[in-house]
Amino acid sequence: MSDRTPTPAIDRSVQAASRLTLDHLALFAVRGADATAFLDNQLTRNVPVMELGQSISRASIAGYCSPKGRLLATFVVWSELSSALSSDVQTAFILVSRDVAEMVAKRLRMYVLRAKVTIEDVTPIHAIEGFCDSSRLSEDVQELDVWSIVRDGNAPWIRHPDADGQKRFVRVGPAAIEALGSPVDCATWCRSEIRAGIPRITATTQDRFVPQMVNLEALGGVDFRKGCFPGQEVVARSQYLGKLKRRMALASIDDRVVPQPSADVWSVEDGGPVGLVVNAERGPDGRIALLVEIPLALFDSHALRVGQSDGPTLNIESLPYELPENEVFVRPKL
Repeated sequence: MSDRTPTPAIDRSVQAASRLTLDHLALFAVRGADATAFLDNQLTRNVPVMELGQSISRASIAGYCSPKGRLLATFVVWSELSSALSSDVQTAFILVSRDVAEMVAKRLRMYVLRAKVTIEDVTPIHAIEGFCDSSRLSEDVQELDVWSIVRDGNAPWIRHPDADGQKRFVRVGPAAIEALGSPVDCATWCRSEIRAGIPRITATTQDRFVPQMVNLEALGGVDFRKGCFPGQEVVARSQYLGKLKRRMALASIDDRVVPQPSADVWSVEDGGPVGLVVNAERGPDGRIALLVEIPLALFDSHALRVGQSDGPTLNIESLPYELPENEVFVRPKL
């Protein structure tokens, strides 16, 4: 594209919004001429690429798998032009759970080889903030589609999927960026992610789930038509050679203790564990919101407990998105 479209400005008179400091996340920059191509070979979907002249770009959720097809991390990933004069050089950014960030970065660096790429932790020089109240944000931000990005100078705003009908945004800016309202701890954001049905792989759930088991492809985080990535054969086999029997469900419990990721989900009827907690966070009403990985056949069960057989009763709720029907793949006859 030859014509440069002006970048929409964000109203700097805005001084109030529900600001969250997302200190449970880390931010990595992948820079170099091969940055996006390198990540395309590693992740479950390609990095959205920003073109010259674009005022609005895209982000996406994506997964990073072991060779066995199990998730080592989930990312929010996007790219930016490193030069205003060339679309050849991209910088890709990765938002990842802080407790797995260093391990994931180390593993990615193992595969750099001759690629023109550097992988740098840029968390300390950035403010990563979430906003759940869009009413006082500018129209340019409010009108973004899900996973779209608009910039305020050098601070991108990323529209995340809604939670309980509420628009949600992340702003990634310099550490000294102008504040919008008072900071709030990340628990509210984590709960909103759960209510939006978005999984976050942490240290205790690494290498436990094939992407479809936590609905990653339903969220646009898996592309089955792209090139190879670690674990692709296992992921594709799960999709095409048989019906998926396990999925991630949205749920809630009443309890004094928030269960940790990887805590067991028990079936009273089966007399044993049948699944795992993916994420959990207490809400302002005292109830705990959870994402749990369980057999599809138990989505309507009223006999599930968390932690152990006499733990709190798990109440399964409706996901905010539809789960795709994966048909059995039949290889055509030659």
